[in-house]
Amino acid sequence: MEKFSNTYSVRSLEISPNYRLQREYAGFYFQEIFAEFCASKKMAGYDMARMGLTWLISDAEISYSPNEMPFWREKVELEVEAVEITPLFFNVALRMRSSELNVANGKYRTLIADAKTHKPKKFTDFIDRFPNISAQKTDFEKFEISGEKIGEVPQKVRLPDLDFNRHLNNARYLPRAVESMPENVREEKHLVLSRLKFIKEARLGDEILSETFKKDNSEFFHKLSRKSDGTTICIAKTIWQ
Repeated sequence: MEKFSNTYSVRSLEISPNYRLQREYAGFYFQEIFAEFCASKKMAGYDMARMGLTWLISDAEISYSPNEMPFWREKVELEVEAVEITPLFFNVALRMRSSELNVANGKYRTLIADAKTHKPKKFTDFIDRFPNISAQKTDFEKFEISGEKIGEVPQKVRLPDLDFNRHLNNARYLPRAVESMPENVREEKHLVLSRLKFIKEARLGDEILSETFKKDNSEFFHKLSRKSDGTTICIAKTIWQ
């Protein structure tokens, strides 16, 4: 099987007032382990840039364990596994553990595209770099925004938000999406699942509108859109208990 793992320490930048990792920031660690996995295959962002290519994430999903999130400076074990290659997509499974307990499981649907036009390239051209892929089929739930609008927050893309492509970092979309939720929901409930569909990119200086819609007491939908033209850049679904 094609796997890669590493251990990190919980950083102060991603902790809540109780000094534990905030669930919506688990994606930062998943993104880091995925990037290291790609680097081990000589497919890091800078490797792809030399070929005039770039990585894009199409979909992301994370389910969170009922176990307590790890404490500040506590070690977390991350693992990524290549599970499926289709003509266009590279799908991976992600796992986070701490103190021998499961913390979160995730999956990404990614693709490689032309750096200038963002036209997708055939991922099968890179299949020889993954000779032991497990070949599991990976499905991502399709969903549409629905429910009563219960919050909105205007945001601006700033320098610390950018990735190496000078776009809004994918790991920052979920924290921005849930920012427009009522504070009492975020404080009284625990995030148990997040599902994101990335549609467009946001750049430095863009004004983003984060909107939250309530389906019921546990299920919420979110939309991030560019205020200047109304373009939707990401939609998300979260479940809280």
